[in-house]
Amino acid sequence: MIGIRLSRPLASLVAGRFGWRGAYLLEALAVCALLAALCRILPSRKPRRAQPYRVLVGSLHNLLATEPVLRRQALYQALCMASFGIFWSGVALRLAAAPFALSQTGIGLFMLSGAGGVVIAPIAGRLGDHGWSRTATAVAHGTVAVCSMKLTSVSESGAFFS
Repeated sequence: MIGIRLSRPLASLVAGRFGWRGAYLLEALAVCALLAALCRILPSRKPRRAQPYRVLVGSLHNLLATEPVLRRQALYQALCMASFGIFWSGVALRLAAAPFALSQTGIGLFMLSGAGGVVIAPIAGRLGDHGWSRTATAVAHGTVAVCSMKLTSVSESGAFFS
């Protein structure tokens, strides 16, 4: 998860220094390095019982049909991931425009704030493990709603503390 949250700021910082081609070159080099490391490190694994992929994917349907908590949490997380993806994709355009007019480097530094979600994820997981799932979910949704309203006021006024 930390890689996902840090990839955009890193790409913005690299693009600010070397242009968009530099960001893609760095990504290609990182993927090649990761591929080489995984080929050396990962053990060869052969499952005892070979099942076709469609059977494995079909078993997920049974889990979703029989586990209401899984259904609810999957929906919550899908909606949160979609809303955060939409926000973090569009925010770069807003930050580049007036009144902010940030450079690629400035946008990258701003997007480092998204890495904070990586810090809270294990805490939320522990709360869920201890039976506080509904309370933690309600607090998270409330926090997202309040922050969304505050961000709306930022985009309208141009100032966070107004």
